[in-house]
Amino acid sequence: MLTVLAYAYRVAPARLLLALGCAVLSSLTWVAMLPLAGLVIGSGGRFASGSDDTATQFVVLVSLLVAAFLASSALPLVMEHLKAELTTRSEAAVEDARLTPFVRPRGVAHLDDPVVHNLHSASAGVGWTSISSAVGSQIGLAAVHTSLLGTCAVIGSILGWWYAGLLVAITLSVEVWLARLRRIESAVWASDTEGQRRAEYFFDLAMGRSAKELRVFGLSSWLTDRYVTLWKSTMESVWRARRRTAAITTAAIAFYAVVLLAGIAYALDAARRGDLNVTQVSTVIPALVVVPQTLGALMWWNSGLGSGQTGRQALRALAELEARVGEPGHPSAASAAPHTAAPALWDSASEIVFEDVSFGYPGHDRDVLCGLSVRIAPGERLALVGVNGAGKSTLVKLLTGVYRPTGGRVLANGIDLATLNATELTRWQGQVAAIVQDFVRLPMSVTENVLLGSAPADQTERFRAASAARRADADELVQRLPGGWDTLLSAEFEGGVDLSAGQWQRLALTRALAAIENGVGMLVLDEPAAALDVRAEASLVDQYLQHTAGVTSLIISHRFSVVRPADRIVVLTEGLIAESGTHEDLIASGGLYARMFRLQADRYVAVPDASAPQAGGQDV
Repeated sequence: MLTVLAYAYRVAPARLLLALGCAVLSSLTWVAMLPLAGLVIGSGGRFASGSDDTATQFVVLVSLLVAAFLASSALPLVMEHLKAELTTRSEAAVEDARLTPFVRPRGVAHLDDPVVHNLHSASAGVGWTSISSAVGSQIGLAAVHTSLLGTCAVIGSILGWWYAGLLVAITLSVEVWLARLRRIESAVWASDTEGQRRAEYFFDLAMGRSAKELRVFGLSSWLTDRYVTLWKSTMESVWRARRRTAAITTAAIAFYAVVLLAGIAYALDAARRGDLNVTQVSTVIPALVVVPQTLGALMWWNSGLGSGQTGRQALRALAELEARVGEPGHPSAASAAPHTAAPALWDSASEIVFEDVSFGYPGHDRDVLCGLSVRIAPGERLALVGVNGAGKSTLVKLLTGVYRPTGGRVLANGIDLATLNATELTRWQGQVAAIVQDFVRLPMSVTENVLLGSAPADQTERFRAASAARRADADELVQRLPGGWDTLLSAEFEGGVDLSAGQWQRLALTRALAAIENGVGMLVLDEPAAALDVRAEASLVDQYLQHTAGVTSLIISHRFSVVRPADRIVVLTEGLIAESGTHEDLIASGGLYARMFRLQADRYVAVPDASAPQAGGQDV
């Protein structure tokens, strides 16, 4: 409880204190109604006698009872309003804290770390109980404890303090036992975070963009069965823990009920003997009846007790997530050492040098790159070809600094990227315009998709976007959209539209050309024309070469028509440079590049013989 409240105090101290104050006052006014109601009932007979003093006393008691009733009705409304604000602020703070470790690092190694993903999932809480909901529930728990202590104080003043102390002790003992159960269940749940992520993946798969394909291929039932199976296997350990403790919980609650019933029986017997008057009986019996409500409120999973346990567990995961991503040894952590890179080095065409670079992905034994060395001269357009898995896209990740080599160095204008701190690495990445195979598709306007971080309302920036669209042959595409540059690129929102893969790729090229106009020093095209037809591809490459003269460029493609006009072509195989030269030189050498080129060219020029007989021996 205190851990969650301490977090809430850091987020919104004033609202937390006001909400706690309302919770305590609300419970106290509710408890005050018990003796006031007893006094009203006890003085009712004397009021009927007609005595002026008795009538005045009765009216005062009724007025106090009504005031307590109104206060106990109004204060919870104020408390709920404050709880809602506190929960909303806490939720915003938690989501920011969960998002920051993912987007703050300039590298992406943490995105491939299962521990990071498990901690991120655990920081969301257990089931429907999150940190933010736990914050609100702790306010309710404070109200429950205040009601318990106040009600037992009323009972103790009539039946004896030993009995009131016994009720408090039993209630708190059951609470401690329930808290232990919540800790066990939370720990069991947290121990299989990966299983929960797998189950959620299948659920999201059925509800997301793959829903159409799953139905077309008749996989709906299969997906549902997989989800149910995974979810049951994840929950089985939780259910098993509950079954082991069910008998003890039942016995504890039964004993609690016996103690309460004994108190009610004693009060009734004392009233029969005349040891308790009407006022005392009218006060203590309702108090004994409402005491179990405090225990009942504690038994709900999302009560203050239950959510406090899960909230504390989620806060611990959140702290571990921050520490995991930020630890100096983690691959995503930028260099902490200060660096003095001259600003002018980033403002010109970049020279890139891969110096004896090796790299292997975490969790894999085999290196993707093995002592690779290559230099891209300022303004040079270097093309990179190779079979799938040769390490082409990995080279781009190292060039942009999102991964660090496990051996060797990557130099940009003579500066080792591994020595840059976070600020300097951010600036370098801002100097690289990259179009990768899985480029980002934002559900925003066309302008925002092209300009990204630039101000879309700025007329100069909009002119830059329009100029880049003309050079990328995307201006006609934009003009055909219902809202032009302001069209929202997502059919999931009202007024939005979806683009084809080829149209998105054309827009991504527009984004790169706009970045070049803004002065970037390095352009990376990773499969820039994969979604375009051959003719569009040829036109696209010609335009690219025309408009990017003088910009240091790295071009990666499986289509040799894309890389053929490059200044130099490098063939990558098994993590090493196998060949390097112009298209003409590599064809003349008759090596790996020439064989791959002819193999691909034969697929385009080979056509079936129209005079050949078809199946069944009949001519077409």
